[in-house]
Amino acid sequence: MDFFLVDVKSITPSVPFEQVDKTQVEKLADSILECNGLLKPLVLQPTGPESYVVINGNKEYYAALQARAKDPRKAEMVNAFVIAPKTKGAISKQLEALNPGQTPSPDPDQSEITAIQATLSSQLTLMRQEMERLTQQVDKICNKFGTLENEISEITKKRNNNDEPVPVDYKDMIVPELKVLAKKRNIKGRSYMNKAQLIDALKKSDMA
Repeated sequence: MDFFLVDVKSITPSVPFEQVDKTQVEKLADSILECNGLLKPLVLQPTGPESYVVINGNKEYYAALQARAKDPRKAEMVNAFVIAPKTKGAISKQLEALNPGQTPSPDPDQSEITAIQATLSSQLTLMRQEMERLTQQVDKICNKFGTLENEISEITKKRNNNDEPVPVDYKDMIVPELKVLAKKRNIKGRSYMNKAQLIDALKKSDMA
C-alpha cells in the first residue's frame, strides 16, 4: 500500500452520488479548501495506468470533487492510499475493523453497472455546476448588452435632435459589444468580422 497525491479527475467512485449525504459533502468540501487538503486519505485501487476506483471514502471523494469545482487550483489533487489488487482482502478486513457495520465498497470487477452509475452521477454533478457558472456569465453579458443598448439609444436620440454627436471609443469595447452596435446600424457581414474590421466598419458608419 503506497501513499500518493492523485488527480481527482482520474478517480471513479464506487457508489452513486445519490447515496451520500449532500450536506456533509458540502461542509467537507469547504473544509478541504480551508485546510488546503483532505485529512483522511481515500483508499483507491488502480483500474488502469492513470485511473482508480474508490475502495473506501466515497463521501470524501465527492467532497474533493466539489472542492475542485469551487477552486480547481487548490483542490486539483487529493491524498490517497493506492492498494494492489492482491492486498484488497486484507485492506477490507482492516477497514471493517476500523468502521464496524459499514458496508464495504463493491468489488469493481463484479459491479460494473454500479461503477458506471457512480461515474455518470459524478459527471452530471460537474455538468450542473458548469451550467450554473455559464448561466451566471450569460446573465452578466446580457446585463452589459442592455446597458450598451441604452447608451446607443441615447446617442441615437441626440443625433436625431441634431445635437453634437457623442464620441464612442470603440477600442475599449469587446467584440460582442461591437457586433451589437454593428447590428443596430445594419452593417453587413458583421458576424464574420474581427475586432479591427468591426471598428473600421463602425467608423465608416460614423462618417456616413
